[in-house]
Amino acid sequence: MQSITNNSIEHYKELALTKGDTTAYYQLSLDYMDSPYDGFLYTALIMANKYNYHIVYYDVYTVLTQKCSFYELDEKTKELILDYLEKGAEKGNKNCIEQLLLINQQEIKEKVIK
Repeated sequence: MQSITNNSIEHYKELALTKGDTTAYYQLSLDYMDSPYDGFLYTALIMANKYNYHIVYYDVYTVLTQKCSFYELDEKTKELILDYLEKGAEKGNKNCIEQLLLINQQEIKEKVIK
């Protein structure tokens, strides 16, 4: 896959952030798949909070768990992630629904073991 240029990245970010352009956001997400997500979280949060773009809620989870698992994160970050996964699930995002189910299963398993 060919990476987009820095000028294109800035152009796509501007379109996503100022107009809620989902095609521009998609192009950014493709580029960030091939590189670290540094800088992508801000765009994902704006697309979720300002434009309620249903796909982005799972992207927030992905970015925040890129370097460690959900279970290694601090409680406030876990709460933030769960909030975004729940919002995405409410909007019908299947990835959010599946991830919430996995997290709930793990929490139940941990309670049973204790």
